[in-house]
Amino acid sequence: MLGKKGICCLLHKRGGLNLYTMEIERVGLKIGKFVYKYRSYIFFIFIAGSILLGMIGFLSLRVDSEITKIAPKDGFFSEQLRFLSKKLSSNNLIVVLNCNGNVDEGKKALEELKMRFEKTGFVHEVLKFTNPELMIKYGLFSLNVENLSSFVRNYDRMKMELEKNFIDFRLWRNLGRMLYILQSAVEKYINEKGFSEYVLVSPDKKLLLMNFILKGSIVDVDFVSRCIKEFKRIAKDIEKKSGFKIRFTGSAMSTYEANIQVREDFLFTTLFSVVAISLLLLLAYSNFLAALYLFFSMVVALGISVGIFYFLFREINIVTAFVNAMILGLGIDYGIHTMTKVQEYMKKGNDVRNSVERGLKEVFGPALVSALTTITAFLAMVIGGSKGFVQLGIMLAIGISVFFVTMTLFLPAMISMVRVKRSSGTIFDKFVKGLDLLKNVRIMRYVCVTLGLLFSIFGLLNVSTYWYTPPGLMQKNSESIKTYQDIKREFGNVGLGDVVVAVKDIKELKRVTEELKGNPLIDKTLSVADILDRVSEDSLNELARLYGDFIKIVNDPILSTIFRKVGIYKETLEMLEVIKKSDSPEDVLKELERDVPFLFYNGGNQKYLLIYVNPANDLYVNNNIKNVMDSLSKYKLFGYPVVFYKTMESARDFILKSSLIVFLAIFVLLILDMKSIKIPLISVVLVALSALISLGVAYLDNIRVSFMTLLMIPTLVGIGVDGMIHVFHSARKNKEVLLRTEKAVTLSILTTITAFGSFALSKGQLLKEFGIVIAMGLISCWVFTMFVFLPMLRRWKA
Repeated sequence: MLGKKGICCLLHKRGGLNLYTMEIERVGLKIGKFVYKYRSYIFFIFIAGSILLGMIGFLSLRVDSEITKIAPKDGFFSEQLRFLSKKLSSNNLIVVLNCNGNVDEGKKALEELKMRFEKTGFVHEVLKFTNPELMIKYGLFSLNVENLSSFVRNYDRMKMELEKNFIDFRLWRNLGRMLYILQSAVEKYINEKGFSEYVLVSPDKKLLLMNFILKGSIVDVDFVSRCIKEFKRIAKDIEKKSGFKIRFTGSAMSTYEANIQVREDFLFTTLFSVVAISLLLLLAYSNFLAALYLFFSMVVALGISVGIFYFLFREINIVTAFVNAMILGLGIDYGIHTMTKVQEYMKKGNDVRNSVERGLKEVFGPALVSALTTITAFLAMVIGGSKGFVQLGIMLAIGISVFFVTMTLFLPAMISMVRVKRSSGTIFDKFVKGLDLLKNVRIMRYVCVTLGLLFSIFGLLNVSTYWYTPPGLMQKNSESIKTYQDIKREFGNVGLGDVVVAVKDIKELKRVTEELKGNPLIDKTLSVADILDRVSEDSLNELARLYGDFIKIVNDPILSTIFRKVGIYKETLEMLEVIKKSDSPEDVLKELERDVPFLFYNGGNQKYLLIYVNPANDLYVNNNIKNVMDSLSKYKLFGYPVVFYKTMESARDFILKSSLIVFLAIFVLLILDMKSIKIPLISVVLVALSALISLGVAYLDNIRVSFMTLLMIPTLVGIGVDGMIHVFHSARKNKEVLLRTEKAVTLSILTTITAFGSFALSKGQLLKEFGIVIAMGLISCWVFTMFVFLPMLRRWKA
């Protein structure tokens, strides 16, 4: 094994590396002199910038949690979003009222709610659960021509007999019975006409349901939030007056709740990270002033970063919601290394000026390379990425840059103004010294590698199955989820289908409909085929007879009075118009397009007939969406689930591509820094193994690979090599320098784990899983750095 002198001699023989290091150290020394000379100006410039930018950023940044924002804006997604903007059924709000058996009073409360909702201007339409007008208008296609002709003949014969014997009460009684039967038959179709058309009553009479289709698109989170806030206000007012409980669910409510949850998690993870890291620093340094300086530097850098984020992007999205916690955990590392180096020189009796200059001389080079590798990893997300990932990459790169500059200039400037004394003999120092002894035990290296390889096997199993249904942003006991579960239990599927199949003509419509009915993953379908099934060539051939008989009925003064009484005279006239115009199923189709436009779609150069498909199971659990989409892959599909599925697929492909770019870029940077190929190769292999280990632990904890857990890979690659870089540069110097670096690296990894660990405490399950996975990856990186990389570095020979 090489001793300390052996390592130094070995590395110093490499003249290029020595010259490179000397030049970097000269730059660090110049920066130290600059900081000490202009410390007051640096201090006040950073403070003023942080206050100004921080207030603007924190007060003005908006939240957009819509998951489709991470999708690329290519032709496919543009077409899908156009469909969603035209077919507003995807932006729905389901209102559930608990009436506890008092159906009539419950309907009165919902009628007032419907009227007030419509006055807001946010409602496009209220879906009808029954439509007697359409049933009457198109019901002629299911009429038996002979039965209708027989009715007309019997009615005409009875009227003729009454003209001959007007006082025959037997004939009047028979006529009355016939008219009563006719009226009852018609009322069977219109007994739900009016407000009741919009209300669905549960079998136990305890729940009433209404389905509102909102204006705007489901991906317009600002609009959805305004709608739900206003509807909530109205619902609470009606609850007070009626005494009934009103709850919301549907896509609009889910989007609203997810947006609130993302905002809360954003603020919570930021605050928790700042507090927890500060307490950890206080414990590590046993010096209140040192911890306060690091805390103050964190706040200053965070304020500047958030202000820049606002001016560049104006918003945070589902993948940038945790950016503050990430840059806190990563950026504080530069402060820890700076504070540790400066304090060590002060401990030796150096004055403040000398300590700051020598500390920056020693730390600047490794910190710069560490920052560049991390920034490179995050900027890889900008290459060919969607809006969400591009924003994340740029935000993290900016945040790391701001923290690096702040910890290089502002923190030493504060130290220069008020000397920080280092407490000796802290618990953390004793831990690092014990760690230094433990890492020299050879068996530790073998244990780490063996366990790493074992867990990486489970990691490969996890990676082999990509999960298209990541856990939601909301808590499982949120209003929308609990209400949706009640609806599924009491009503089954309500409203239109989740997935929309588009076909070009009637022939294809009937064929596809039959195929869908035979698909075990599909519960039911809705399309014009449900009406056109009644349209046959035989019924069209008899339309002339139907028209002749039916016009006699409509023109009869007694029968027309009945139609007017029950409120369907207008529909009977429309029925006659359909009969008169219809020579083929295509003619009926044109009439239907005017009456039920949501079953048709004009895609520009092509017009489509739409089939709304209800899956048999919830799409967003147990990877069901993948199974359904695979079974429908041969059809042209529209709808929010299609966008969601393709978004998950696109995110997977992009993250894997970015991870490869990150590996290659960091490998090249490490070669340039270390002037070697072997050591950088060992570094990236150990980080890759750490990523697999974290996914293996996740697999055993039933956490599956989704786009968020995959995002751990490029993130971990960017930050996992930082400790190895610092250790590599310190290994060329004496053991005391190496011990200081080990302490700084260990404290840095603890603060980073603390920041990412805050995600595990968030309410959204998606962030929890990401926090757990990346924390395990960081622990693995630290273990490999201390017990594998450093001993290998000591044994390495040119």
